[in-house]
Amino acid sequence: MFNRFSQLQYLDPKRELQFAILNSGISALRLAPSSKTPLRPEHKRELEHRQGAFFAYARTRADGAKSRKFGMVPIQDDPVDSVLRYELPDGSFGYEPVQLKELVPEEVNRHQSIREIIEKIRIIVACNEGLSIAVHMNREEVTDLKDFLGLELRGNKLWLFGLSDTNVGFLAFDLSRNPQIVEFGMPRLPSSLTEFR
Repeated sequence: MFNRFSQLQYLDPKRELQFAILNSGISALRLAPSSKTPLRPEHKRELEHRQGAFFAYARTRADGAKSRKFGMVPIQDDPVDSVLRYELPDGSFGYEPVQLKELVPEEVNRHQSIREIIEKIRIIVACNEGLSIAVHMNREEVTDLKDFLGLELRGNKLWLFGLSDTNVGFLAFDLSRNPQIVEFGMPRLPSSLTEFR
């Protein structure tokens, strides 16, 4: 059976996250132009790619599914940004469509709130079914997971992910019924660039 996501290029989330970490260190060395409005150093596609890798890595670390890969959907206005692919017991593949959202850093938009994200999620679930909505918590902020209790997801799943400490990631799930959180170590860079092969 043909799946519209079967033709995407699927990548190893750990390796792509290591590349993203390396690239962000190199980007930090560039001087940013002076501006009164904060600028994000990456383009939206690069940001989504990094977030897709981070979410896929978080899911892999949380449930141990080593065969999970992720692919990026190239169509900008598609409700699906990323797809998780996993191997089924019969050797075929299953696909999980993901829509990525972000609570941006305060220096980008200090007015954005988790309430605003929840309202966007309400709109998404009214129009879609079968999506995993993954919110990158890209801000140092304490979030009360009780805010998500009772949120009607209509066949969709909601995940929060981000950093809880230096080199420690987190994944929060089952938010509308019984919120749970898992912490995991972030991947370390190899000692040699030749190990990326």
